[in-house]
Amino acid sequence: MLLAATMRRAGISVRDLRADRLLGEAYATGGDPLRLTRLFGISDPTAIRYCAETGQWRYDDHQALEGAAGSAGRTESTSASTSRP
Repeated sequence: MLLAATMRRAGISVRDLRADRLLGEAYATGGDPLRLTRLFGISDPTAIRYCAETGQWRYDDHQALEGAAGSAGRTESTSASTSRP
């Protein structure tokens, strides 16, 4: 009861608190989506989104996920390269 009242006064929802905790753990683990899925019981795509927010992904990890995701990542890099002179 006390926690709920304190959170309400601070303007923080339970959803906000959970998202902050997930992002904090993503930073603490160096962007390890497997750890997030095991610790919080979230789906792989959700864990990957949180880890991508940290910007701590190694190039090899990003490249592997890009290949698994299809052309989603290639479209972005293609459009970036075509906009350069």
